[in-house]
Amino acid sequence: MDYNFLKQYETEITQVLHDLEKIPEPSFKEYKTTEYIVNYLNKNGVKDIKVTEPGCFFHLDFGSNKTVALRADIDALPLDSGGKKYRHICGHHLHTAALLSLVKILIDRGVKPKVNLKIIFQPAEENISGANFMIKNGAMDGVNEVYGIHVDPELDKGVVGLKTGNMMAGANFFDVTIKGDSTHAAYPHKGSDVVVAASDFVCRMQNIVSRKIDPILDALVSVGKMQAGDIANVLPEKASLAGTFRFFDEEAATVINDHLRLLAESISLFHNVYTYVDIHEGISPVHNDKFLSKEIGGRLNRVLEKLELIDDDRLSLTGEDFACYQQITPGIFFKIGTRTSQNNAPLHNRNFSLSDKSAVDAVYFWLNLVDILE
Repeated sequence: MDYNFLKQYETEITQVLHDLEKIPEPSFKEYKTTEYIVNYLNKNGVKDIKVTEPGCFFHLDFGSNKTVALRADIDALPLDSGGKKYRHICGHHLHTAALLSLVKILIDRGVKPKVNLKIIFQPAEENISGANFMIKNGAMDGVNEVYGIHVDPELDKGVVGLKTGNMMAGANFFDVTIKGDSTHAAYPHKGSDVVVAASDFVCRMQNIVSRKIDPILDALVSVGKMQAGDIANVLPEKASLAGTFRFFDEEAATVINDHLRLLAESISLFHNVYTYVDIHEGISPVHNDKFLSKEIGGRLNRVLEKLELIDDDRLSLTGEDFACYQQITPGIFFKIGTRTSQNNAPLHNRNFSLSDKSAVDAVYFWLNLVDILE
């Protein structure tokens, strides 16, 4: 299909991108963003919208027996540890702007895809709980396939990455509480040093991946939060840790899960403390269906003229709750390259930025994808 008409929409696509950039909101508090999305959709002829507060979804019926879901995430990230200032440093505003623009163009130009579309604007991807929230609210009811995109500053602008099979890691989370007897820092032998115990836990934890898991299985265990004490010359009675472990194979996840608990027992015995581990299940790996990747990738290669589709062999230990949709039905998660000489800061970096033209690329990609679905 000839998409030269897209030029007449570039100004509005850019305006939507900039509008969303001005209202960044944290996970599950994307109320202004949701209001903007609903108002924009209503203005462009979409009326029957299920608002999940925050987030929303709706169905575009084109008379097909097959329904395909397209998803965009809408939350932003904090710029400071206090969470007082937020910004779109993961590109979710582009995902949202592109999907909104796709819907406008489909309606505006009377485009009739060969499949019905379920359009999902999902909150709370950053704390990997928004997808299940949308699923529980019915967003995936009757869906046969699901597709999503994510900007990628490690790929050049104009490039689209498709990886078959495992793509992004499964992610579970854990909290560790260590309690002991407080004492003066000069008399450590009269108490139990929870700071040393916590430090020992963090260091020995790394042996789980290096010595307890099959070396050919990719996995990771990291602690991102550690708290203990308030005074320099007092050994506190409590320390706490919070971390995550990443995996592509359930065998690795089970080993990590079991050995974190065994390590807690060992720490308790050696340091004479009480150690408790609370493990929270997060998400499975993002896994692009093999058959679908081959079929859709082949069709896209035949129609994409202004973008280059590549086989992207990179594995990432970052998590993405798009995996939750793929647990229900086959789907593909694509990477949209955004790297230019001016836009090359990594995701989640405060200097992350996007070219307005990258939003147009994403709309062009969606139009081509929708056109080849059947």
